[in-house]
Amino acid sequence: RGLIVDAWINNSGPFTVALDTGAGVSIITSTVVQRAGLQVQRSKVPLRGGLSSTPIKSKQEAPINTLAIGFADNRLAATVTAAVVDTLPGSIDGILDPTQIFGSLPYSVDFQKREVRVLEAKYLSSAKTRNVDATVVRWVSENGGHRPFVRLADGRLALIDTGSAFGLAISEQRAGNGPNSRVTRDLGGGSVQVREVAAQTVAIGSLVLRNIPTELLINSAPGTPVILGRRALNPFRVTFDRSSNLIAIESTDDKN
Repeated sequence: RGLIVDAWINNSGPFTVALDTGAGVSIITSTVVQRAGLQVQRSKVPLRGGLSSTPIKSKQEAPINTLAIGFADNRLAATVTAAVVDTLPGSIDGILDPTQIFGSLPYSVDFQKREVRVLEAKYLSSAKTRNVDATVVRWVSENGGHRPFVRLADGRLALIDTGSAFGLAISEQRAGNGPNSRVTRDLGGGSVQVREVAAQTVAIGSLVLRNIPTELLINSAPGTPVILGRRALNPFRVTFDRSSNLIAIESTDDKN
């Protein structure tokens, strides 16, 4: 289920929402629209997403005038327009893209503490001069979007996906079923075959991640990127600074 928080939309709630850097868009259900009294309009760009061959789809969107997370009075300043779908799996009411809802402000995700913090503007560009003990790499954008990609030492781009329970997930169109296979559901309610393979080691800048649990996504949707999910990122605090186009990965082991 990932990072789950309470949210208040147009002073209604709480709603159960996931904070998901891999979504690239914020999504709410029609139930939220009704309870919060939102005005629905036709989407300028129809939504299509998900891992499987039955992707999540939406042709409608709703502007959110006020949004608070964690507490009813913890309001965010950014203006958010969310795609509208009938339902979402896992009994959640919505998915919020942190980069969208926090606007230009950097934010950090501590997977051990299950904690999200909003930071001061251009946090990482100033933190580098203070010799912060973290691996700081370039935030790479793909196809004009704002999802957080990093470049691995072998040249591949990998999406840092807080909504994914995978470790290192790699699409494979030709792999057949085999041992250690399972079926997992995506946001659209479709299914994708997943096969566990030997753990891999990857490097991001100076940081070497060893023995990462690795899965093949068999016959996933075209364009599915390499994914670094929570099983790979669990020992770390990851800071996302879109204003500086930087991402920092810091170990939280042996820290209070």
